Amino acid sequence: MRESQTHHIDKAQNLAIAVLAVCAVFLFTRTELFQLAWSALGVDFPLFPEARTVQTAAGPTALALPVRLAVSDGSGRRYGNTVLTTGSEAFVPVRPLFSQALDGDAPLQTGTRADFLRALDDVSVFCDFLHPLPLALTAGVLDAPEAREEGEIRCAVLARDLSRTVLFLWDGDGGYYRRDTEIAFADLEEAVSSYLLGNAWFSLDRAVPEEQTVAPLSLLPRTTPALPVLSATDGLADPDRLLTALRMNPRTNFRYSESNGTEVIMEGARSVRIRANGSVYYRSGGRTDLRIDCAGEVPTSWEAVRGCTALLDEVLPWGGVRAYPTGVQREGERTVVYFGYQWRGLPIRFSDGGSAAVAVLEGKAVSSLEIRARRYAATGETCLLLPLTQVLGIASQRPGAELSLAYVDGGGTVTQAQWLLD
Repeated sequence: MRESQTHHIDKAQNLAIAVLAVCAVFLFTRTELFQLAWSALGVDFPLFPEARTVQTAAGPTALALPVRLAVSDGSGRRYGNTVLTTGSEAFVPVRPLFSQALDGDAPLQTGTRADFLRALDDVSVFCDFLHPLPLALTAGVLDAPEAREEGEIRCAVLARDLSRTVLFLWDGDGGYYRRDTEIAFADLEEAVSSYLLGNAWFSLDRAVPEEQTVAPLSLLPRTTPALPVLSATDGLADPDRLLTALRMNPRTNFRYSESNGTEVIMEGARSVRIRANGSVYYRSGGRTDLRIDCAGEVPTSWEAVRGCTALLDEVLPWGGVRAYPTGVQREGERTVVYFGYQWRGLPIRFSDGGSAAVAVLEGKAVSSLEIRARRYAATGETCLLLPLTQVLGIASQRPGAELSLAYVDGGGTVTQAQWLLD
């Protein structure tokens, strides 16, 4: 064989050996043993950051809030829907109006309760988001992510005020605000005209004494809705899906069961505990491996909720149930997001008052995550709800209480919708 041919063959063999060596090193770094060793070094950054950041789903309905919607024509007729979300088809006509109103540059001005309630008697659109939430979060959900106000709101109204369309806000307590908008009144009228009016009313609309005892913004249907009975099951259908979402190895051998039935999975300083009842407890152990996607080092309330919701979406096979934010607490670089469950727009309340999930962020890193894992499915049966007239009679014993519908989960195998007085 000629020397030149031998030289070329040697070069090819050396190249092949080099490629195989690189592949071997890469595969070794993906093994559990190497990851544990890497964690033991206490390094403050992930080895593969592109695989450790929770990517946020795109699209306007990726995160949907349950909402109670009331549309009024100014003559006393109202359309009302208490079982829908900001991603529902019935919300489509008014969604761009609220997006534009929340994205405006005009500052919020202090308003009054009288102005807020009076706006509902004119041509108007009313939204109740059920919980006081950061205004920037609500704006983000409604496609106005550049809103800068950091206050909380629960209810919003777009209504006519002389020749203008005005945004009225209520924080769920004693704070009322207003802002002039650039929305043409004709656009508001067009949105209102797309609804069939007359199927709902506010408590404030009625002159019957026993009905006046209910909180004025209680939105009530004229006919009792037919809602499905839900079956309820503890636990995760696929624990490996949880570990994958948390960027942990689902095939790890570093797992064991405690005497009380709790399964413990370890990866370096990080740990996951899955109790016998399905509750999940994730702790980062000070690591920053699991992070949400955000522009800065500390996420806004909108970015925090969006990222944590994307993480929960990876964990649970939702079906008809979804998680939604019920509150956000921020202090320095620490953000705590509370979640509840909803069934196609109707909230699911736990009888003990607890949350469906709680996520804690230190900066953009997920420090801890707790999930009350419950799976729901429609049974084909219909909830037996008391007629509204009887409910209003009972409500007269608690003047000023808010009357609403929600599923109540007491921890059993069946969950039903009920009238609630809060």
